[in-house]
Amino acid sequence: MFDAADRQRGALETLRLVVSDLPPGSVVALRRADKDPWDPLGYGTHFYIADVHEIIETEPGGGSDAAVRRLACVYRLPIARQQASNDMKKPWHRACCAMHPYDRNCETRRMCVGRRPHGSSTSLMKVEIEADTIFETGITLTSSGLLTMESKRRLAKSAPSAGRAEWLAALGLMDPTNAPERKQRAKKR
Repeated sequence: MFDAADRQRGALETLRLVVSDLPPGSVVALRRADKDPWDPLGYGTHFYIADVHEIIETEPGGGSDAAVRRLACVYRLPIARQQASNDMKKPWHRACCAMHPYDRNCETRRMCVGRRPHGSSTSLMKVEIEADTIFETGITLTSSGLLTMESKRRLAKSAPSAGRAEWLAALGLMDPTNAPERKQRAKKR
């Protein structure tokens, strides 16, 4: 059963993303498919984060207000101790296909080159996605790669009603409906 928040979220999801919504280098949140695996580490998050690399296909008409169909993105994974993690409170770094933070040495490191997808010329975890998998644009990160509080709140608003408490906990946010009452301080004179 859908409640008002689910219906509003559904209406927003039907809006088409246009070229001006997705400039190269911007960070977006991607909807997780039900069939996506929860292993290995880095795949066990409630959503995925990616940098827009380039727009591949738009609807006919062109221009900055043309609807985007497909785009190339570079995945970001939450990283703990230089390896992928499922902890969404950790910094989100651009990922190498060997499941660690990408750096320029990944292009020559044997472990990274050996884990490249067939036909790929880079060790970046680059994928082509459909624009309708994006549920939030304009995600901001701190200089260390952590999600900003504003981004966490926006992502939490996009959580399904049934799993909202789980998303809030994973993002490190308190559920306002279950927040403890604040104690009144005694005034000193």
